[in-house]
Amino acid sequence: MPQIKISQLATGVPKGTDETPATDPTDTSQAASGTTKKYIRTDEFNYYAGLLGYTNVAPVRVTTFTSPLTVVYANGAAGVGATLTNAGVQAALVIDGVSLAVSDRVLVASQAAQLQNGVYTVTNIGSGATNWVMTRATDYDQPAEIIQGQLIPINQGTLYGGHSLQETGAGPWTIGVTSIIFGALNSFPVSPTNGGTGVSNPTAHGVLIAEGASPMTSLVLGAGQILIGTTASDPAVATLTPGTGISISSASGSITISSSGATTWIDQTTASVNMAVNAGYVANAGASLITFTLPAVAAIGDSIEILGLAAGLWSIVENAGQTMHLGNQPTTITTGSLSSTNQFDCIKLRCMTANTVWTVVSAVGNITVV
Repeated sequence: MPQIKISQLATGVPKGTDETPATDPTDTSQAASGTTKKYIRTDEFNYYAGLLGYTNVAPVRVTTFTSPLTVVYANGAAGVGATLTNAGVQAALVIDGVSLAVSDRVLVASQAAQLQNGVYTVTNIGSGATNWVMTRATDYDQPAEIIQGQLIPINQGTLYGGHSLQETGAGPWTIGVTSIIFGALNSFPVSPTNGGTGVSNPTAHGVLIAEGASPMTSLVLGAGQILIGTTASDPAVATLTPGTGISISSASGSITISSSGATTWIDQTTASVNMAVNAGYVANAGASLITFTLPAVAAIGDSIEILGLAAGLWSIVENAGQTMHLGNQPTTITTGSLSSTNQFDCIKLRCMTANTVWTVVSAVGNITVV
């Protein structure tokens, strides 16, 4: 740990010695140790933070981290004078177990509208009959005052007293427009290879990746995207590409892969059915004839199949404007049909012209063309 000289600190004034704590016992106007520690401890923190590549903001008393406020936000003049006004139950302002006073500094860090986040001072503590109000702190209401990776110490609070939060969002900022994002300390890694400037958590949901001593970088993944690894570079965000006969449906948190070209088989036991593309039917209605109607909508290459199981046989009929071909024998438009003659006759048809023209690509048994 490096030695800190008071003279190196922003507000330090040596008293008897240039070390902290000082040792001049005659300096009783400030403290027996020789320094007024409340004036220099923050500077000591800044000193060490600077050695690690961080900058920091003057401490706050409490933070709302993980506890969003119900408020009305007014942006003032481009952020200057911006306010948060209580829009919930009227009561005196209490945050993280601490009852606040006017001029207390508060780090607002978990608003759903992240543009509202930042450092505020209490301008009205509120009561059971009035709304509390907080105003953006004058050292944190300008874009230049917000620095990605900077630390904000928290002095009090049941959950977060004694901790620091870190601004992780990427600028440039427009106050009241750009998200200001806070995470726990070290959520924004500092790397000596990049001058201590680190890389933020992704501003949208994503992952951090790195290689060797290189700085970490963030990758944001969209719905249904995945990371694909390589041997020569960092993993990359990619979307799965379907092959022939495969369909992929990507949604938030899921990827569904299904076969779009394979036949789905149905045990058909009723006397009539409107067929679906890329489906196969087992004609199984006992002694009853099953009438199959061609799909009204089909793409080139779609297929249908029928396996004749029961003695009641089967027949395929057309919709208006459709034609079926068995070799060079077309059925009549709107009235034609292809029918089995015997039990166990089977047939497969494929669409040749979208929606309208079908041809038999295979048949077993004695198929009747009408």
